[in-house]
Amino acid sequence: MLSSDEQVLMQTATVEVERLQKSRRVIIRLLLDTGSRRTQITNELAEKPQLPITGSETLTVNTFSTSKPRELNTPVTELLMLTKDG
Repeated sequence: MLSSDEQVLMQTATVEVERLQKSRRVIIRLLLDTGSRRTQITNELAEKPQLPITGSETLTVNTFSTSKPRELNTPVTELLMLTKDG
């Protein structure tokens, strides 16, 4: 547990992402979560390069101070993250 005067440093990176059809690129900053099994993006990010929806998935979300999980139906999309060399 952290006290209110302690800082936590999170790994971030600035990357260029594009649609699989390689028609539109955008530069974003992302938060690297090495313990995560999924990568989540905002609707706003999906709309910038006009990422196509390829399906949907139901996520079960457990949050602090709740007694039962919530189920969320979320869209699925794909994108490319480019290295410095492209």
